[in-house]
Amino acid sequence: MTDKALIQNINKHFRSRSEVSTKELFDFIKSKKPKAPESTISWKIHLLKEAGELIHVSRGLYSFKDKGSFHPPISAQLKKLHHRIKKELPYLNFCIWDTRWLNGFMVHQINRFYIVIETEREGVESVFHRLSEKYKNVFLNPDKKTLERYGNNFGENIIVKPLITEAPTITIDNIETISIEKLLVDCIVDSDLLSAQQDELEYIYQTAFEKYNININKAKRYARRRYNLDTFESMLKKSHQTVAR
Repeated sequence: MTDKALIQNINKHFRSRSEVSTKELFDFIKSKKPKAPESTISWKIHLLKEAGELIHVSRGLYSFKDKGSFHPPISAQLKKLHHRIKKELPYLNFCIWDTRWLNGFMVHQINRFYIVIETEREGVESVFHRLSEKYKNVFLNPDKKTLERYGNNFGENIIVKPLITEAPTITIDNIETISIEKLLVDCIVDSDLLSAQQDELEYIYQTAFEKYNININKAKRYARRRYNLDTFESMLKKSHQTVAR
């Protein structure tokens, strides 16, 4: 069986799956080449990966196609806020993102949005006070009760909160923002801030894994730092089962 025929057989056999484990690949190839030694099968998997037929997702897990990277749109408002903070606090580390991005993963669209600014702890108060001088809709690390009581006064709110150290971020247009791994973990942990998304968490995860390449190990490390690894792994399992059906 040629490599082309092999990958066609693999795709056909696992066509209902978005991802497949090394063991599953190994067992399938072994069923097609029962006389092949283990070293040959392992090398075959390696060659398929090198050829781009298999995409490495995380340790022991592969996808059959490159689904692309998470690259959310940076709005003019995000750029404006980013520029203001950089100008007034040039040495501060922070990231900025928009909860509108989650609508791309959901069935029911949310019409109340937050621009979230996460900064190193020593800079949280400074960012909050400087933005409050210009904007009325700025909240400092609010809880669910505060958001429900005052957040409805505006269609869009600005949230300033501490940035977890070593949080996975990405840079788009010279603006530091959140990675898809951070977004998925934050959906679980920041349930007060993202309360409107809680009913669709499983669907958000399912859609994210269907649309984008996701580094599961990176997400797990961040979930561990946020003391929610068990919850993340449970949601991961549910979403993978849904994708596989």
